[in-house]
Amino acid sequence: MNAIRSLLRLSAVALVPALFLTGCVPILPRSVFRPIAPGGTVGGYKYQPKTTISFPRDGVLISAHIFPTAGDRWTLAMQFAVPEGKTVVLVGSELRLQTDERVWQCAFAGLSYSGNPAMPVLRIVPLVGENMKVNGVPTGLSRNYWLYASLQLAGVSRVRVLLPPFQINGRKVTLPEILFTHDIDIRLMAPIQS
Repeated sequence: MNAIRSLLRLSAVALVPALFLTGCVPILPRSVFRPIAPGGTVGGYKYQPKTTISFPRDGVLISAHIFPTAGDRWTLAMQFAVPEGKTVVLVGSELRLQTDERVWQCAFAGLSYSGNPAMPVLRIVPLVGENMKVNGVPTGLSRNYWLYASLQLAGVSRVRVLLPPFQINGRKVTLPEILFTHDIDIRLMAPIQS
């Protein structure tokens, strides 16, 4: 009986490389920009590439990541998790970008409350903190705001991003320059990972 189990295990171990060699294992390659910056924490969702960098500042959590949109267009998303008692005001709405070939500035398209870049964006206003509630019960989660900027990054291998300064309760705050490096992330498709 043990000999049969060993043979089945050996067959399973041999099967996976054979499937890879014949192209039967579904893999999902995709372009990503991986961030790095002093004082930042890199993370992401389970089964997703680690492409988000976060910075805690005075009780507010600020995150940034670049994700693909249509064609060779990319979107920079900047998220603010603002707790009750805090107000964030952007000092400027333009970010500075630098590649090996050029330096340019780009403005945020606007503000979103949904975290969905396909939804219409609103005029950028002060980001007032709030502790979120569900059915009147506090959840312990902060109010989230998103800012989006559309980027043309065709053929770019590295881009340095300097986000605009902002104020938290009247105190000026800046973030370090973030280096995003282009990479190809290869994953097994989700049903096989689960």
